[in-house]
Amino acid sequence: MHTNRIYFVHIFGFAKGGKAQLLSGGMEGLKMCVIGGYDKLETLKYIDLLNSEIYLLESAIDKKKKGENHIIPTDVEERELKTSAIGGFDKDDTDRYIGELRAMISELREKLNSEEPKI
Repeated sequence: MHTNRIYFVHIFGFAKGGKAQLLSGGMEGLKMCVIGGYDKLETLKYIDLLNSEIYLLESAIDKKKKGENHIIPTDVEERELKTSAIGGFDKDDTDRYIGELRAMISELREKLNSEEPKI
């Protein structure tokens, strides 16, 4: 499977009957705009970075619970996404979804900092 397709499947869950559905909170797939919106490729890359940070934080929490060495991942900087003249992602939906991911990252960082390692 091509790498870009893996990210797309991971984000939109196309493995389930070909219907676009985000894996977060049952939220339907990001809406598309005919005119305007955020650039698709840049948006998907940014969402992938945030999802990678979530995965790394979850992994670090698990390792810390087991008393294993772990690395605290660097924080992905917030960025202003490029806009597209035609066919981009809806800005409101995208901002809401990125906000959900950022909130999850904050919760995981708090949990990582507060978890007591097992000895």
